[in-house]
Amino acid sequence: MARCMVFACGLPLSFWGDAVQYAAYILNRAPTNANPGRASPLKILTKQTPQLGKIVVFGSSCTVQRDPTNKNFSQRAQQGMIIGIGEEVKGYRVYLPKDKKVVTSQHVQNIETLNKTQNLHVQRLYQDRDSAEAEQESREQGSGAANQGSAGKENGTKVRRKVRKKSSKKKTWTRERHGPRNYKEAMHSQSKVGRMKAMVEELKALEGNSVWEQTFGVNYSVTFAAVIDMTCVKLILVLARKWRVPAKHGDVPNAYVKADKEEDLWIYIRVPQGMKVSEEILKELGVETDAKVALELKKALYGLKQAGRLWSKLLHAKLEEIGFHQSLVDMCVYYRYKAGVLIVVGVYVDDLL
Repeated sequence: MARCMVFACGLPLSFWGDAVQYAAYILNRAPTNANPGRASPLKILTKQTPQLGKIVVFGSSCTVQRDPTNKNFSQRAQQGMIIGIGEEVKGYRVYLPKDKKVVTSQHVQNIETLNKTQNLHVQRLYQDRDSAEAEQESREQGSGAANQGSAGKENGTKVRRKVRKKSSKKKTWTRERHGPRNYKEAMHSQSKVGRMKAMVEELKALEGNSVWEQTFGVNYSVTFAAVIDMTCVKLILVLARKWRVPAKHGDVPNAYVKADKEEDLWIYIRVPQGMKVSEEILKELGVETDAKVALELKKALYGLKQAGRLWSKLLHAKLEEIGFHQSLVDMCVYYRYKAGVLIVVGVYVDDLL
């Protein structure tokens, strides 16, 4: 399906990822014979009938408004091609051939594969929410003016208030990102429930490991975690496709435990639950119970602030030992060229690509 979508609209093969993503968007909302009542996969998952009014032909020509409120004598719209629908940000994902970039915008008009009525319907889908917000803002401004007017009458003075139009400079008509950048945007995204659940699980993990009980300079000194840039991940996948070799992914089991702790820091822990100290050792130490015993940590553990950095140092040393070199562009990318064979490795904490 994705192959036909790319070839039918005439876009280059570099848009195969967008075609696959849009094809998955359509198939998840399309009726399926394998499900009871030919229900779509999305309906089975969410128990709600998906809306199909936003789906248009992949690669449809359209015009994108830059800023509808701009009154300057400049170009207000630009020609583009629809290559998908935004996930976190509402609107169509549009490729602008002139600027050679992809933007996400709600202000898309003149879609060539739709007639005039259908174009108006698509615009209303995105304008309903904007109209509701604008109406609420006007009510707030009106109530503020009424309060000021009544206060002026009580003081015996006539108040004349000029209503100013709200500046539109803060409005964003096109967006190039696909995910929320902060907590506020995450709470207004479609994946709000999943993100809240992930935050709660992360806090429980930190609480269980007592991470915040560590003191800087006493229990740890420097923190770091190797996280490869997504651009480099895409580069590795493109190289694998070009060379026609499979891109392999591996996870290092118990990676943090393999690294030694910092030599100049002494870290002590309580006896973990489920473990018992032998009576001989208790007598040797001169204590009666395990509660009075402290264990010296020899290896890094998950939950320690410096564990990620210690593991990164160990992995860096091992890769250099077998002939790999660290990239100057991204320190999480390593490469080795030997006997005419180039091997590229990307590091994401304890995952290797």
